[in-house]
Amino acid sequence: VKSTTRETMKKILLATTALTMTAGMAAAEVSLSGSANIGLKYSDAATQQTIVHHEIDMNVVGSSTTDNGLTFSATIELDTDNNSGSLGDPSGVVSMGGAFGTISVGAVDAGDDNFFGALEVGFDGIGLDNVAEGNFAGGTHDVSYTNTIGAISVAFSTSEDDGNNDLAFGVRYKGAVTIAVGYNDDTTNDVQVTSVGVTGSLSGIGYNVAFTDDSAVGNAYGLGITYGMGNGMSLRAGVANADADTDASFGLGMTYSLGGGATLAGALGSIDGANKADLGVNFSF
Repeated sequence: VKSTTRETMKKILLATTALTMTAGMAAAEVSLSGSANIGLKYSDAATQQTIVHHEIDMNVVGSSTTDNGLTFSATIELDTDNNSGSLGDPSGVVSMGGAFGTISVGAVDAGDDNFFGALEVGFDGIGLDNVAEGNFAGGTHDVSYTNTIGAISVAFSTSEDDGNNDLAFGVRYKGAVTIAVGYNDDTTNDVQVTSVGVTGSLSGIGYNVAFTDDSAVGNAYGLGITYGMGNGMSLRAGVANADADTDASFGLGMTYSLGGGATLAGALGSIDGANKADLGVNFSF
């Protein structure tokens, strides 16, 4: 009888443990997502003019919510590409959020880097965006605060690691026309950058305008447009220039949705006098 009782107690204990573990797993929210690309890139200014390019970005996110509505999350990014040939150093961010906004600590985006869209063309980009935002400070800081109230979003960030108290902020108004303004005070290099971005659409054509004023190297600007042709295909074009460049840059590209989160894309153009092109596939999972 005692043996039977012990066996019964063991079964009850195992069942209780299993239920506890299951309940814990159900309460925990851990997600894995990512994106990757593969294709060919060409530049007549490079030693090896044509290369096979690939890139992988993975995100692991764990989150939980307290009884009073506070949210906590931890994110780890694992990235690699053919330039490094190995897994890059993982970067992590821990956040706490609520009605007051979100406070994040770790490898966070600088405040002026939160609300600006890219005007790049191609599956990986031929460098058009780099020209338009060539003076754009952006970068990574240690602490940030973000919040959205109606159509207004704000972001503040600072970096304490170097002891120079770098700081940045961004403000965005999101409406029929979205306007974003950013400022970055890079005290480490004694550089101040002001950025302005405008996005919207007109008669079915999307546009994106970017302008940056860098106290060290001057101005940079760019204009990108997108036209949807239906059947999952769209055309993209852009022009850009910077005071530090010798020649203006331009590019023309296309994208075609393959379904299932995959997109075929390609582009050709000239970046500061160098002829460039790419063709490949982006996909997310």
